[in-house]
This record gives sequence, structure tokens and C-alpha cells, in this order.
Amino acid sequence: MTQTTILVPLDGSKIAEEGLVSACRLARETGATLWLMRAVSPNAPEMGVPGIEQHAVQEAKNYLHAVQENLRRQGFTAHSEVLPTYPVQAILFACETHEIDLISMCTHGLTGLRHALVGSVADAVIRRQPAPILLTRAGHHPAESVLTPFRRLLVPLDGTPLAEAALAFLSKEHLGRGEVILFRAVAPVRPPAIPMATGRAVTTLLKQAEMDTAQHRAEADSYLVATGNAYLRGLNWAPRSIVGDAVKEIPAMAQAERTDLIVMATHARHGFDKLVHGSVAGEVMRKAEVPILLVRSADVGTAEQSLSPTPIGAASAL
Repeated sequence: MTQTTILVPLDGSKIAEEGLVSACRLARETGATLWLMRAVSPNAPEMGVPGIEQHAVQEAKNYLHAVQENLRRQGFTAHSEVLPTYPVQAILFACETHEIDLISMCTHGLTGLRHALVGSVADAVIRRQPAPILLTRAGHHPAESVLTPFRRLLVPLDGTPLAEAALAFLSKEHLGRGEVILFRAVAPVRPPAIPMATGRAVTTLLKQAEMDTAQHRAEADSYLVATGNAYLRGLNWAPRSIVGDAVKEIPAMAQAERTDLIVMATHARHGFDKLVHGSVAGEVMRKAEVPILLVRSADVGTAEQSLSPTPIGAASAL
């Protein structure tokens, strides 16, 4: 496996540096190279002052150099680059030029991830860059974070090969050396509405719905065990299932299991605008308190490129 390179866009703020903390935690386990990038926008009001652009570029270089040296002292491999262009163009250019495998960014999240992302730099980047993206909500990491690997990962599955792209990515990048929780929320079966049904008929319908729900959960448990054995052989993992709505239960399970990273596959091919409207991944991003690593079909390739002979779909149903 070639060494992974993680791009971390920075702007000099403490909020943006929380995305760096998550990137470091990932790099600590995988040995990934960190590529720090800062854009200096040419349309800033002060750029009209003679010599100010050169000063802004030099200031950005000094900032990145200080961050880079601090990372190197902690044992990370880090590079840095200042690009005098708009943030989105800078990120896309860096991804192509340096063969970036993953992007780590922090979101403000003051009024929820939807408001923080839609129409933002993150939204524009995901629309045009297929690499996996690690999203960290501002305020998730304490001021002085210990840059240890993510140790408890939650991987939501929905029973389809499409969602298993997340597991293929974990195997490909040698993640999950701590513990992986495979999770599936099973929607309860609702009894059919039959006009004029009363008494024994209603009781029979309710019992049948309960039995069907129990059967579905048993099937989910069997699926999780089989999937774990197929993808996570030799690793520490555990299956978890629950009856409920995935949107509510995934963040709740992440909290109950004290996981520090959620890894999800998503088929959002048109950026966060589509992702955050109605999809499970979008809803989870708004509610989860831990970083979320989003993986898409192009990130893991075909089944032959990841985990043969287990078949993997091209995208996720989540």
C-alpha cells in the first residue's frame, strides 16, 4: 500500500486547527503524511494596498512553518504550502498536485452542520473532489488534545453491499486497530391499517408485527457477524443492533459506546447540498458529537481492489 497523504486546509484560526487534530489522530495510526495548506485570497479588501499581498503570503508561510515544525517534533511527516488564490481553488489544486488521499476539515457548526456546510468551502470541495473527507465539529477537541489514534470506531451499516464501502476503506488504509463497532438500526415493522379491525384481529396484527421485527433484528445480527468476519478478520470488533430509526440511533450508539470516530459510506454524488437534505449521513453529521469520516464509491474502488472475494458495491445506500 502506498503511503496515504492527508490534506489539512488551515486559515490561522484555532477552529481550523481542530481539523488538524483529527488528521493527526488518523496519521498516528496509519503513518500518513500531512500536507498543510493555506490560501491567501486575492480579493481581500486589504489586497489593494501595495506590498500587502507579499506580506500576507509571508505571514501565512511563517504560520504554516511553525505548525509544520511542531508536528515534526511530535514524529509526524508534514509538508506545507501557501497558495495565493481562493480557498476552494487552492484545495482542489493541492489535491491534484500532491495526490491527496483524504481531506480533513473543521466545521464551525454553531447552528448545525447544515448551516455551516451548505454553500461553504466544504460544500464546494465535496462537489468537485471525490476524496474521502474527515469532518470535525468545532469544539469537539479540547484545547490541549493528545494526538492519539482513534481507538473506537462506529461503522453504521444498512445490510447492503453499498454501505460496506466504509469497511473496505478501513481495511485498505489499515484503520480500526483499536475496536470497531458494527452497527445496524432495524426499522420496526408497523402493522397494516385495516379499517374496522378490532379486538382479536388487532392483537394478532400487533403480535405479527412484533414477530416480524424480531426476525428482522435476528437477520441483522447474523449479517453483522458475517460482515465482521469477512472484513475485519484478526481485528477487535463487535456487532450491535437495535430497533429504531437510524438517524436517531447512530449518534446515540456513538455516545453509548464512547466511540471517537464514525465511519460512513455515502452515495452523495452532488455535494453536501444533496447530502444534508434527507440522507442518513447528513442527519448524522448534524447530530453526532464526534468526527465523521465520509467515504464514497470512488474512494475504495472495486471489490478486487479492496477485499476479495467479498463483493463491494460502487456506493453506499447511507
